[in-house]
Amino acid sequence: MKEMETKVGEVTTKSSTPKLESEYNDEDLKKLSLNFKAINFLHCALNENDYMKITNCKMAKEIWDKLE
Repeated sequence: MKEMETKVGEVTTKSSTPKLESEYNDEDLKKLSLNFKAINFLHCALNENDYMKITNCKMAKEIWDKLE
């Protein structure tokens, strides 16, 4: 993701814009693959109640944080 700084008055905020698919390198593809594998593992390991808590999560870290 590319980080961009925006100044609003005296407040500086940082926002990230997602990379285009054409900008992905081998490292990015490896990270995506590992994330999808971790998500799949977590989905398979959870009972129905826990699964319902995390169905909207997009990242494995997000799922892990909700389950803690």
